[in-house]
Amino acid sequence: KTSLALQVAAEMAGDFADGIYWVPLAPISSPVLVTSAIAKALDVRERGGHSLQESLVHYLRDRTLLLLLDNFEHLLKAGPLLTRLLAAAQGAKILVTSRAGLELRGEYEFPVPPLSLPNLTAATPTPARLMKNAAVRLFVERARAAKPDFKLTSANSAAVQEIVRRLEGLPLAIELAAARVKLLPPGAILARLSSRLQLLTGGARDLPARQQTMRSTLDWSYQLLEEPARVVLARLGIFAGSFTLAAAEAVAGTTEELDVFEGIAALVSNSLLRQSLDETPLHWSEPRFSMLETVREYALERLAAAGEVGLLQQRHGAYFAQLAAEAEPQYFSGQSEAWLDRMAADYSNFRAALLWLQSRPETHRMSWHLIRDLLWLWYQRGYLNEARQWYEKALAQSVGLVKDPLRGYILVWSGMVAMWQSDLATAARLMDQGLPLQRTQGDKADLAVSLFGRGVLAVNQGDRVTARRVLEESLKLYQALDQQWFQAMILLHLGNVALDEADVDGALALQQDALARGKQVGDRWVIASGINNLGEIARYLGEHEAAEEHYLESRSLFHGVDSVPDVARADHSLAFVALARGDADRASMLFQQSIVQHERLGVKRGVVEGVNGLAALLSVQGQPALAARLFTAAETQLARLGAGIWPADRMETARYQAKGRAELGESAFAAACAAGRELAWTEALALARAATADQQGGE
Repeated sequence: KTSLALQVAAEMAGDFADGIYWVPLAPISSPVLVTSAIAKALDVRERGGHSLQESLVHYLRDRTLLLLLDNFEHLLKAGPLLTRLLAAAQGAKILVTSRAGLELRGEYEFPVPPLSLPNLTAATPTPARLMKNAAVRLFVERARAAKPDFKLTSANSAAVQEIVRRLEGLPLAIELAAARVKLLPPGAILARLSSRLQLLTGGARDLPARQQTMRSTLDWSYQLLEEPARVVLARLGIFAGSFTLAAAEAVAGTTEELDVFEGIAALVSNSLLRQSLDETPLHWSEPRFSMLETVREYALERLAAAGEVGLLQQRHGAYFAQLAAEAEPQYFSGQSEAWLDRMAADYSNFRAALLWLQSRPETHRMSWHLIRDLLWLWYQRGYLNEARQWYEKALAQSVGLVKDPLRGYILVWSGMVAMWQSDLATAARLMDQGLPLQRTQGDKADLAVSLFGRGVLAVNQGDRVTARRVLEESLKLYQALDQQWFQAMILLHLGNVALDEADVDGALALQQDALARGKQVGDRWVIASGINNLGEIARYLGEHEAAEEHYLESRSLFHGVDSVPDVARADHSLAFVALARGDADRASMLFQQSIVQHERLGVKRGVVEGVNGLAALLSVQGQPALAARLFTAAETQLARLGAGIWPADRMETARYQAKGRAELGESAFAAACAAGRELAWTEALALARAATADQQGGE
């Protein structure tokens, strides 16, 4: 703040005829001394018969000057003095730096945010590119002051970028971290940031004591708070990421016990909390609050000193378990997008709650309910790897509950996660263990959703008989429950079964019925799924122009609701359309993009289908033998996964394979296919990528 104020003063030097005066207030301990500090800076003394304040007012009356009052936060009771000075001196202005607002009439606040951070989504950072960032530049400047031969290099750039990101652009923290390069390289500094308050020490000795360590700085701010605000600060440290006012009041204490609202107001005023707005339709303009991680570490230390960590973890876990339970049924309604956005905003809190709930035997059951209620969020937002880890832990913890329906639910939905990641054999084993528990012990709604999951698995396996039987059983239950969302989804999958049976008319009727129900519910994800499946039917029939129209519309909708797996699948389908329309470059880009996304999600099937697509591309690009090898490698890998090929992909593959057979002749084509069956999958994936990259580079 001081540096910024001094820079402002330097740039405005010509605007004040009577000068600019800097008044350092950090050494002043009492508000009554502010008058004398200002008078000293202006060289004003008491005039005969008048107090120092009256003399100061008289001096300022006819002058045009700027007073820069630095570090006012501990002297707020002297605020009315500033109002009096300004009222008497029309040509005077006062620029104040403070961690807390003065709350005076005529005050204009300019919050000073942390330094901007490097763009992590940009291309691989080079030292030259990173040096354009203010936070990195500050780190390097201070590091060179401590160690003159320090340089930002390709070897340490990633560590420096992560250091300033972890320190959230906080200038003092960056300066203190950079000073450590005298002893530690950036990588070692980064490794020690888990205990940043211990690391961030050693500021310049000519700085005030409160700026020589990060803990001293926070101690200074903490001591300025009233006791209730101190309690609120400590308790709010239990939150991970941002949180709402309702969450704060429920977890940090009730209004009867502690006025959390007023405590938060004080913390915001003292720059220890940051405020933002959650502008989802569900909670329009609901305020959210967050701490810098350095402040949070300090708050947790205070919470531990008060002996309240366990109590606050319990409250936090219970609150977010209840919030997830409230949200879960809303995912399958016209409010799904708003609820998904709302839950995503608290994702870090759900993760923290789960870590605590799963660590204690007495809260295991609450954690199992929570992972059940978070499943759809994990799928939609692309957290499948994490979801599987939580479910595997729950499976291990619940193994002794032989006849418990909750154990059945965990088994079935663990199977769903395994299915989404293409581990179909594991998915079938888990679901077939869980369904009997649901049939004998669970309620109708639980059984219906478990049957739906098993039916979707059968569709993925290409087991049309099981898929139709189980999905129709689930449909009857949902019809009795009058649940339109799941009815629409079941019809979508029954439409996929019909298309797999070459019943195009039946598939079209089912997809249109599902789409109409999705529109009736008002759920964009269901609507997108229906439109995508109409694209599948069009592509199955070779109508690529119509397919492209459907895919583009569905992809836009999937992207709008942040459904990462479905966007990746839409890219794959659009790649086949581009290939059929003669745009090999676009097809290659889309296939590669889809593969990368599916790899990140851990969806093996999507990666295999992508290689199958690249084989089709190579067929068009005049490499029929390599294409035949890769087609067969992909087919073999799908069989190992226990997955059937989707009808539209099957039609495309057959067409390109026929092209290769005609070009190579039967004997050479058979030999290429035999070689593909012997190809290790990792080798096939690398070969497909390299071959298509070479083609693009050559063109």
